[in-house]
Amino acid sequence: MKISFDFDNTLTRHSVQEVATQLVHEGHEVWIVTSRYSEEGAPAFLKSSVKTSNEDVFMVAEDCGISLNHIQFTNMELKANFLEENNFSIHIDDDVSELFEIRNHANACIPINVDFLSWKEDCLNIING
Repeated sequence: MKISFDFDNTLTRHSVQEVATQLVHEGHEVWIVTSRYSEEGAPAFLKSSVKTSNEDVFMVAEDCGISLNHIQFTNMELKANFLEENNFSIHIDDDVSELFEIRNHANACIPINVDFLSWKEDCLNIING
């Protein structure tokens, strides 16, 4: 299954990292889809700081076993389009507006709010059918 995690306030949580690592080990295609700017996509005034500021994303990806090729910076664009165009099944995030857009525009992708107590159970129930 193709599953994505937001980074800030989602995959920065140790409990979420544990789930992501578990899913990678189970053979799922796990991604980080973040609104942050990539080094290439950043406005000129931010370019010098973006590389350093994204080091935590790459470090957590490595710790969780997520391929560096499975990191998508949306450059402050909504995530729903990327998720739909790339056939994701689940996206886990803390941003209610992002989750709303995913629900309304990324038809096959199920949004899960990491701030709900049942987020992990909901995710695993979807995966295990």
